[in-house]
Amino acid sequence: MNSSEFGKITNGLATKKSQIDDQTKLAFWLYLLYLISFFLRLPARLPALGAISFDFLLVGLIVFLILGAKATKGAKLDIASKYLLAIFVYSIITLPLVEWPGSVVNNGMVAFIKGAIFYFFTVNLVSNIKRLKSVIFVFVLCNLIRILEPLLLNITSGYLGSSTYIGSGEFAGRLAGAPSDTINPNGLAFVIATVIPFLHFVFAPINKKTYALYLLLIPILIYTMILTMSRSGVLALAIIAVGIWLKSSHKAALMILGALGLVVISMSLNEVQRDRYLSLVSELLSNLVYDHQAALLSD
Repeated sequence: MNSSEFGKITNGLATKKSQIDDQTKLAFWLYLLYLISFFLRLPARLPALGAISFDFLLVGLIVFLILGAKATKGAKLDIASKYLLAIFVYSIITLPLVEWPGSVVNNGMVAFIKGAIFYFFTVNLVSNIKRLKSVIFVFVLCNLIRILEPLLLNITSGYLGSSTYIGSGEFAGRLAGAPSDTINPNGLAFVIATVIPFLHFVFAPINKKTYALYLLLIPILIYTMILTMSRSGVLALAIIAVGIWLKSSHKAALMILGALGLVVISMSLNEVQRDRYLSLVSELLSNLVYDHQAALLSD
């Protein structure tokens, strides 16, 4: 292939990409609106949107715009799309064989379809770096709102949203998602653990202002994590911290900062929170001792 042929191919691809960007512009903006509506649960907050099935209408309109774009017609399914389609077909075929078909449809299949929708929209609409940045920004911003909203409600009105049994007929409150949200304390902790890597690796390095915002948000997110009393969330956060430490060029400073942070956090915990989080260590130690004793007995 000579340089002129290569140039024609490159120009053709650039033209094709430009056509896709132009013809899917409206669909992309609607996709951003769908992300906002999905994560912030706008239909639950605004009954009028719930009455018209706003999210469903958005999905239908976006699909119509994608399929109607001339630049996307004739595009072949990629490998991942083929796998998703195969899983969906397999789920339909095996539905009569499962014990509780209703649960599969209402829970598993609905969740699968929602995930497939996100994949389909992202593959077809996020066609350049600018759009990718927009999607990441909306995703992180919406989930920050999901985290900060129940925290603000807790500070202003004592809202917690959930509780856990601690024995002797007593319950301890745990921070869950806001009343309009659907996430339990573990779900809220998962959202926190999801957002922190984006803040650290994507937003903090942009400039000094975003780095300052990152430093402001981290203690707030950690405090919110504590209120959830989610042990799995704390484990996820510990794994993320180890990953950040391994990739950092300031390992000694981070170790000192982390040790100071743990001291401050431990001093701020109440008795119930301290017992719950320390149970992670006690359970781990007891399992190690049990495994060691079992190994000795087997020898």
